[in-house]
Amino acid sequence: MIPYRSGTSLPDPAPLWRRVAACGLDFAVVVLLFGVVVYFRIPEDAVEGATARDLVGFVLPVLLLILPVTLVYFTAFETWRGQTPGKKALGIRVEAVGGGRASFMACFTRNLLRLLYEAGFLGVLFFLLDLLCVEWTEMDQRLGDMAAGTVVVMAAGAATAVEVPPAQPPKAPARAGVRAPSGGGR
Repeated sequence: MIPYRSGTSLPDPAPLWRRVAACGLDFAVVVLLFGVVVYFRIPEDAVEGATARDLVGFVLPVLLLILPVTLVYFTAFETWRGQTPGKKALGIRVEAVGGGRASFMACFTRNLLRLLYEAGFLGVLFFLLDLLCVEWTEMDQRLGDMAAGTVVVMAAGAATAVEVPPAQPPKAPARAGVRAPSGGGR
């Protein structure tokens, strides 16, 4: 057991699949927002006859903004609510290792390392390393969590595996006029 909030144990760590799915949802939101921005940023008449170099001139400044916007998105939601919309949808949240809310600096630190995911091929390698860290560390932490002193746990009231009690054999109905044995033999 991991010491947590005055001697109690750590809440259930978030399963890896929930963490990955939440991250995917959150990145989809960020990419969708940028898709809309890029769509409205490029004038329609500029696309006709434009070369790839022309389009890069329109899109590159927007793409360079995706890094700080991603950092602000994750940091703001995790500091404010303890969870991004993706984490909320999957029933998980970020906490400080000792329990309670993660500070702004902790959320900023853990998400600063997340930006490495967006570094092309190296980003894929870093993401895979993070997945291994979640599986191998005692508190299921990725590198950003270890650096920031945070953990990702199941949110209170989140649906987890439900333990079903074993089935009890049905009791035989008592028949009228027949006494059950009393157990005290004569």
